[in-house]
Parts: sequence; structure tokens; C-alpha cells
Amino acid sequence: MYRHDTILSAKGDNTGFGGLFPFLFFSHKLNLAFRNRGFLTGEYKDMTYVVTKPCIGTKDRACVEVCPVDCFYDIRDPKLNEKYGIGPAEWAGEDDPEKRGYGMLVIHPDECINCGACETECPVEAIYEDTAVPEEFKEFTKLNADITLSMSDDELDSTRITSRD
Repeated sequence: MYRHDTILSAKGDNTGFGGLFPFLFFSHKLNLAFRNRGFLTGEYKDMTYVVTKPCIGTKDRACVEVCPVDCFYDIRDPKLNEKYGIGPAEWAGEDDPEKRGYGMLVIHPDECINCGACETECPVEAIYEDTAVPEEFKEFTKLNADITLSMSDDELDSTRITSRD
């Protein structure tokens, strides 16, 4: 008889790992989750697509228009512009009270479905698949993850940018 806490051997009998299997299986999954989320290495491993430096000072929304899951967030942080020596987006102007032209868009790694629609749509080529990010933009992989994963649900709701905005 097959029990829920055993696995069947190749012969189909009940000589599997017994009660140890669920522990091994779930501890392996937990370990992967910790490694992917960077708890062990300090680096997020499970990004899908990454928005990089060319988005700063541009914030073109063509990528947002084609995103089927609305996984983009508008980070209005003038410190990003200062850090990289880039002014605000031209469409916003210098007297932008809401700072809409500052910062960049980022992708939430847990919401992106890896469809790639945004990458081809971006007019400034700021979006890359996580495995294809150029060396000069590697820090943006961590930046996208750090920003979005550290936000509360309320912060996510207030910064989410959709094609309907």
C-alpha cells in the first residue's frame, strides 16, 4: 500500500524514503527559495527582465503598454538621476512637482511572466532578459529586485504603472 509520506521505488513497491521524503523535498524547495531571493548570496537570482540605466531620464511607457500583467513600477527617485548624472525626462520639465520625470521604471520579479514583450518595445533598449544584461548594467538586476521586493503592498499599489494610467 502506498502512503503519502513514501515514494514508490522503480519496482513499484513501498521501499522509498519513508517519512524523510517530504522533509527532503520541502527543505530543498526552501533552500532554492533562499538562494533565488538572495538570502544566502546577497544577489537576487530569479529575475526575468531587468530595466537598466537608459530608462533613467526617459521613462518611455511603450513597455508598459504591452505588458500583459502590469508588473512595472514607477520609481520617482531623483537620487537615481543624480547618481548617474542624468536629468529628468524631457516630457516632465524641471518644475515637475510630482517628480514624475525622475527615476526609472522597474520590473517586479515575482509578477513578470517572462513573455519578453517589453524588451522589444523599449525604444531606448533599457530592458534585458536577466541572463543577457550587459556587464555595465549588472547592478540594475539587484536594483530592480531590491526596490520592488522591499515595498509594502500599499507602496506597490501606489507606484504600479499600467497602460490605463
